[in-house]
Amino acid sequence: MSGSVFHEDDPVGIAIRRFYEVNACENNGMFVRCSWDPITVCQAAGEDLFDLSPRGTVTVDAQGVTDFQQDVGRHRYLIRRDRADVTASKLDALYATLR
Repeated sequence: MSGSVFHEDDPVGIAIRRFYEVNACENNGMFVRCSWDPITVCQAAGEDLFDLSPRGTVTVDAQGVTDFQQDVGRHRYLIRRDRADVTASKLDALYATLR
């Protein structure tokens, strides 16, 4: 969960703050949410917060359950290096630079 740096009195025009306002749950005046979208953006932008899994293939069954099989496929997933709260703090520190 990240986004705790955003508060109700922050300027609404900041896009990331708006993202959290629309897509997050409010918790004591803070907007927090699961961080898979920001994590994906950070990874694409070159932020070094995660390791990459070995290559493999991801499949999705009829119930929407995903399965990863390590092989010569081209799919990978991110492996968190730190505890969840440490990763959230790092994301929040990045968000704070956008204010």
